[in-house]
Amino acid sequence: MMALQESNTNESILSNTQQNYSDPSDTVNFGRFMMKKINVSKSQHDLIQMIEQENWEKVEEMCESHRSCAKVPVRDEKTNMTALPIHFACRKNPNEQAIISLLKANPKGAGSKIKKTEEYPLHIACRYEASYDVIALLTMNYSEAVNVRNVRGQLPLDYVRKSGNKEAVQFLKDLMG
Repeated sequence: MMALQESNTNESILSNTQQNYSDPSDTVNFGRFMMKKINVSKSQHDLIQMIEQENWEKVEEMCESHRSCAKVPVRDEKTNMTALPIHFACRKNPNEQAIISLLKANPKGAGSKIKKTEEYPLHIACRYEASYDVIALLTMNYSEAVNVRNVRGQLPLDYVRKSGNKEAVQFLKDLMG
């Protein structure tokens, strides 16, 4: 089994990781999350746990002290989705500072797409009704995601419309042209 290597895009990392998870003996189970044995560290486990517990202050601290944790993809056993910590954080309605910390630790995080769903963190944040500030921050870091449809044919704007966040709707509309 080939070790996970950092590449130019997180999309490649996510794609490679999904392929590497085919051998269950090569992974370690942390609750419902799986990580490659070769890449597992206590800090990576702790970061995912902090995200699941929505402990954003601790997420910020972990990203500052262990930056590489935000770059390692994780597979969620429940959804069978392999993604970066920023994707999982966007499902939990994080505060702006937590997203800033995750992006500082992994500047390419906002531009990483989940292969299975064709979603960027922006799609996930919009679907889970993130604040305007989080949506704006993700968009500023990877504006191309605004115009990308996921496998369901949805744009981030489609999710924001359902949430009723008028400020975010107008912001995304303006970016789309």
